[in-house]
Amino acid sequence: MALLAAITAGAAVSTLFVAAMRPAGAGVLRARMQRLWAPQTESEHEDPFSARVLKPMSEAVMRSASRLLPQRLISAVEMRIQTADMTVSALPFVSVWLGVGVAIPAVLFVLLTAAGAMSMPFLMLLGAWAVFGGIFPWRIRSGRATTRTKQIGQELPDAIDMIVTSVEAGLGMQQAMMTVADQFVGSISIEFGRVLAETQLGRTRAEAMLDMATRTGSRDLMLFTRAINQAEEMGFSIGQVLRIQSHEIRERKEQSAREQAAKIPVKIIIPTTLFMLPTLFILILTPVILQAIDAFSSQ
Repeated sequence: MALLAAITAGAAVSTLFVAAMRPAGAGVLRARMQRLWAPQTESEHEDPFSARVLKPMSEAVMRSASRLLPQRLISAVEMRIQTADMTVSALPFVSVWLGVGVAIPAVLFVLLTAAGAMSMPFLMLLGAWAVFGGIFPWRIRSGRATTRTKQIGQELPDAIDMIVTSVEAGLGMQQAMMTVADQFVGSISIEFGRVLAETQLGRTRAEAMLDMATRTGSRDLMLFTRAINQAEEMGFSIGQVLRIQSHEIRERKEQSAREQAAKIPVKIIIPTTLFMLPTLFILILTPVILQAIDAFSSQ
């Protein structure tokens, strides 16, 4: 019974965890805006029980747990979450992560040991639970962050070309970035739109762009940002600098593609050795062995 209750609780927490990590889509934002502008009665302004009691309690528990965790871990998780553009913050992520992967298996282990019901199958199940709960959330977050970084790297050369065209047409750098934010659809548009919003709130464009490059984790975007900042500080032509950056980014991508293609023959050796060669030996040697068996049995 304790095992069934713990498994049910862990499944519920894991479901809530996956749901909380989903990025807010247009439908969610539209529903929030409709609730904001819709006429509300007096009873609708009252906060529900979960917001008045459960949420403060969970925040207090997470703050207490954060004091026991290394600040470097929370900072690293926060950076990867920003790279993946997730809606959840670092502290709830780490709290639920440790709760699912560590706390629930540990409590269940203590209960089963105290009850004398611990056995090897239960121990293997708890170990698999701990491994799955520790790896699965990290893989989801890292996978989304890596995918988003690659998407930005793929969209960046075209965005640079549009900025160069806009600057050479007489627009300023701010208007050129606004054009990219309006014309592109994807992560690069979101990031440039965030830079524009931050500059409108009073931050310098250099600081906002450096934060963008750090947040996304893209090496090409970091080089692009540094090139723009240096060109503006030294008074160089931004269009010429950006053309060089776009050309270098495309050359690096071609070189990376050639390297990946060169690795394919080496990578294919393992499946060939494990699967194709044994099958080939079976097909070749089986008739010979059968004929040998028939020859010896007939004598």
